[in-house]
Amino acid sequence: MSTGGNNPYDSLSKYAAIRLGVSAVGGAGDGLRIVPSLLRVRPESSFSYARVLYWFRLRSGEATVSVAPAIADVAARWITDRSHGPALPDDEQAQDLLEHVHRAELPPELVPVGIVRHEIYACDCADLVAFPAVSAPASLLRIITAGLTYAEGIYPPEHCFPDGTAYGVMHGRQIVSVAYAHRIGPLEAEVADLGVETAPQYRRRGYARACVHGVCSAYVARGGQAWYECSPSNVPSQLLAQSVGFKPWAQSLSLRTNSMEMAAE
Repeated sequence: MSTGGNNPYDSLSKYAAIRLGVSAVGGAGDGLRIVPSLLRVRPESSFSYARVLYWFRLRSGEATVSVAPAIADVAARWITDRSHGPALPDDEQAQDLLEHVHRAELPPELVPVGIVRHEIYACDCADLVAFPAVSAPASLLRIITAGLTYAEGIYPPEHCFPDGTAYGVMHGRQIVSVAYAHRIGPLEAEVADLGVETAPQYRRRGYARACVHGVCSAYVARGGQAWYECSPSNVPSQLLAQSVGFKPWAQSLSLRTNSMEMAAE
């Protein structure tokens, strides 16, 4: 699978391709592809909503727009009429795109209700070992079973048990910070799609950094890679990723639906 000369993260590229419904990301020059995909009409693993349009751009410049078939023509016309290159639409443009999609004849469960942006960071063995060692608190532990107590506001990563990967920091008798690899189905043994949460009163103590480092270490030790995404406005989360060794790798913009109870066929 071609991933492009400027894109060394092979496992992450395969994972992105699966999520987009394409054979590969990268390797096509500074271009933009529009790809109709039935993946856009149902929720992805670990998400309760569908992304009827998923615009994914590598930092190297190549981009793919994966869209629900019902809006492929609308999206293609919008992009063509504006001579839009691979760069993500700005906020005003994205709102205009959302309004154009609303004019398409979509079933109610597929009508997008919002715009979501993400910065996507990548990490492999070379990134991790090249970075200063992370000082782990003595209470850092790999979580392998349900039944622990978690601080208010932290979602227990029970979907990781018994054979997933999750690390937490214990304070007193409860977990106050946790990082885990989502159960993503394809490639979940190769790619750690990270989730991380820390109780507000325990932030700025290095706990989240230690948990993220624990998950990443477990994956890169067996040749895997890690994927970390967050909002462009969430600077603390971006700094957390970079403090472990993650590098900016891609960006995305999605038009997402409300939560869906079941996949559309």
